[in-house]
Amino acid sequence: MTTSTLASVFILESDANSWTKLEDHKLLSQLHAKFWRKDMTEEEQEWRRSHPDVQVDDPDKYSESNIVSGCYALDFGIEYLERSKLWIRHDYLQIYDYCNEHYDRVKSLVSGIAPSVVITGQAGVGEPSIL
Repeated sequence: MTTSTLASVFILESDANSWTKLEDHKLLSQLHAKFWRKDMTEEEQEWRRSHPDVQVDDPDKYSESNIVSGCYALDFGIEYLERSKLWIRHDYLQIYDYCNEHYDRVKSLVSGIAPSVVITGQAGVGEPSIL
């Protein structure tokens, strides 16, 4: 068993013993296995090839309706999953990058406490807040 370099959400490691791994045949386990640590560039390119009528706008001229690089419909391709596709917005990529940068900045500053962020709001509805 390898030890994660990320901080644990458990104060006492023994508390983690009561959590069991989701079985491989479960839908969310399949979703995790298919996309965890995967570069999504190929999925975006495939979606763009299958939707040649969708124009990619200039990201510097952002508006709610723009489809910029990084926006596409991700097809999960998992049978029996209630929702088979998810719209990926450019905003989500920026939020992900911010969270990674935040983690890299603070991971060595606090001992024993997992670095964290809280994201509120919904893209397109208003301004999200990142604490």
